[in-house]
Parts: sequence; structure tokens; C-alpha cells
Amino acid sequence: MVAVSPDRLIERALAEPDARRFPPAGPVDLLAVGKAASAMAAAWLRQQPPPGRGLVIGTHRGTADLGGLEWRQGGHPVLTAASVAAGRDALALAAGVRFDRCLVVLLSGGASAVMAVPLGGLSLEDKRATVSTLLAAGADIGQLNTVRKHLSA
Repeated sequence: MVAVSPDRLIERALAEPDARRFPPAGPVDLLAVGKAASAMAAAWLRQQPPPGRGLVIGTHRGTADLGGLEWRQGGHPVLTAASVAAGRDALALAAGVRFDRCLVVLLSGGASAVMAVPLGGLSLEDKRATVSTLLAAGADIGQLNTVRKHLSA
């Protein structure tokens, strides 16, 4: 389990830079999303300078030290109004990244539920009913995510 802990994975990614220039050389904004979001963000903060702006969206914060990063809790596996609000905050963060900064996204399982903005004329209830129906029918995570991405902004 230690080999796939958020701490270890973030540490490994930061220790092995590659041709795509990761970690970025300049200032960053940070978005961590999913069930391991708070652990990933805390691991990032232990190894990198604090981001200019940061948002962490997950299912639980736990005891992770998130410094000055903003925390949002979303629903999982069925989305909630908090998931929609968190999704809107994530979209706003991404839209506000300046040209001289890089947006680093730390993504783990559960992201499509904890931040979920309904597409177009769909409502939160439309998405919840669809996901609940799929879950009751035994849909696997791949099937759920395929449907969710087509219902999300």
C-alpha cells in the first residue's frame, strides 16, 4: 500500500522530471480533486512552494495540512449540491489561470462525483437520477464515468 500512497506517488512524480517539464519551473495554481485530494495536496505542499491559488475538492479532508488552500467537500458516489458548487469553483479557478502561470491538477478516483456541474439544461436531479439508476442496475465505474462525462459541463 505504501507504494501507491498519495505521498509516495506525488514524491515520485516530483523526483523524476520529464521532457514535458514537470514539475513546472514557474509559479503554479493547484487543483486537487477526488477521494485522495487532501492527501495529494498535502504531499504537494510538503515538496513544492505554495501555489498562488489552490482548491482541494474531495470526499473527506481528514487531518491533512492544506496550508492556505481552499477546501470543498463533494458527494460520492451520487453527487450533491455541494458537488455542483465545487465544480463551479474548479471551473472558475481554471478559467482564472493567468498566462504566466501553470495549472497543476492532481486527480484521483471519485473526481467526477465530487465536482459535477450539469451540462446545459440538465439539473442536479437529472444527473442524480441517472447515476442512481445506473448504480442500481449494476453499472461499473467505467460505465458510470462514460455517462457522467456526457452530462457534465
